[in-house]
Amino acid sequence: MTNELQQLQAAVDNILKLSQVPFWKHPDFWISFLVGSFLGIVSIIYAKKAFVEAGEAKKAANEAGKTVKYQTVAIELTELLPKLSTPTDEIKYNEARNLLSETGQRLHRLLSPFEDADDKRIAAKIVELMKLLNDTGVSLNSVRPQDVKSEADAPNAVYNAIEASFAKINNLVSDLVGLFEQRTTKFGDNNDK
Repeated sequence: MTNELQQLQAAVDNILKLSQVPFWKHPDFWISFLVGSFLGIVSIIYAKKAFVEAGEAKKAANEAGKTVKYQTVAIELTELLPKLSTPTDEIKYNEARNLLSETGQRLHRLLSPFEDADDKRIAAKIVELMKLLNDTGVSLNSVRPQDVKSEADAPNAVYNAIEASFAKINNLVSDLVGLFEQRTTKFGDNNDK
């Protein structure tokens, strides 16, 4: 038993001796410290790289979303163009009012999100178009018939009141289609003007 006690005493003495030496003087501390530091630095580098790539992916996704929105609006505006060309010289007041109301509502719905667009050309065309829609409504109201007979007495009055305005509306919508289509393709520096 003395042999076992001596071994136990030697182990305890060794532990006490090791515990009195500061931990940074042990070689295994420095090995662990260097390996841990290296892995930490590598982890920070890869984390930063992943963060930057995530930011770039988010930016690309936002740009793709904008492109899809511009394409969608361009398509819907293109579908609206034939309606804007439909007024004939025989158009009645209620037909013109319905046409103006329907196209005006659709244009407002499609374009109102872009009134403050970063592309000043789009914003300016939208403001001009909205004013023109309002002015066309005023022109149309100026020829509002009091009864069916008064409308028959001036058969082209409604057409004459709205024809020029609808031509301008058609041109502005065509301009906007072109501007929206331009935003969906890459034209270099011209894309941001």
